[in-house]
Amino acid sequence: MLMKIAAGILLLAVQLASVKALATTRVAPLSAGPCPTVGPAPLSPLRALRGGGKPPPSQAAPAKASSGLAMLLRIASMLGMYGLVCAGEHVLSARLLAPYLPALVAPSRLLGGAVSASYGLVILVNVVASSFMMMYLSFIPGGARRKFMEAAKKKGDRDAEARFSLPKLYAEGFSQEAKEFNCHQRAHQQALETYANFVVCSVIGGVRQPLLTTAAGILYIIARVKWAKGYCTGDPDNRYKASGGWGKHIWYPLLLCAVVCLSASLLLYHENTPPQNAHERCTLTERKGAYLPLSPPLFSPPSLSSSLPPSLSPSLSRALSL
Repeated sequence: MLMKIAAGILLLAVQLASVKALATTRVAPLSAGPCPTVGPAPLSPLRALRGGGKPPPSQAAPAKASSGLAMLLRIASMLGMYGLVCAGEHVLSARLLAPYLPALVAPSRLLGGAVSASYGLVILVNVVASSFMMMYLSFIPGGARRKFMEAAKKKGDRDAEARFSLPKLYAEGFSQEAKEFNCHQRAHQQALETYANFVVCSVIGGVRQPLLTTAAGILYIIARVKWAKGYCTGDPDNRYKASGGWGKHIWYPLLLCAVVCLSASLLLYHENTPPQNAHERCTLTERKGAYLPLSPPLFSPPSLSSSLPPSLSPSLSRALSL
């Protein structure tokens, strides 16, 4: 946990330094004054051979490199902040939820106590509720297909039946009806492109960070619905502009679920390391270089001898119990 906090603070400092460096390298505005020439300046033969009025590649390359480096630093700082949030959930669970809501953080009987009781919220929100959300989005293209097919027929489109009918995923052509239908189709299709990653990372990461994963699932569902409604206006830019500020939040929960999934993988690696002291519940049995932690069995079926009727002889009972 301390390593996560230190890494997050370091990444935040790197981001602030990068933003400050970019702010100091801004180009100064041109001084106001009359333009000496009306048309473009004549090019020398050497400059024409280099590519006309475009700057040489040696001048454009540092700008692209600096922008790419700034983007990488921003992503790294965001991952560091998510790491701090993951550490904050453990502090919240230990200092606040454990004394006042012990049933929420207590180990569950499911999977031998490997998950807490709050893991049920991950299944309820990130799996069940998100499935209903995807079902709602799947109804959008079906209704839009019939709507814009009839609108195209009224405008005299003879190929409207073939243009909008199944099995075509998108409508061909440059008409307004085709554009609006494709916007409705993308409102559902784009959600499918990342939904599997969201569910898988939620199910794995929720073992380690159940509350944070549930919060990410709630944000993901709301942002997805708002994003789709903005897309269905017929203008692709409205998927962010007309979403009430929710459209950009479809990406943050995905990245957060990837971080909590990484946190769960680090936990598995830490629990499979060799024991350091007597307090660690770890067996000395080595399997392929990894030490397996002790855990109660998932199922404990009753013995066969206990289910035998008492009329059977003890020897037969012993033979059947084997």
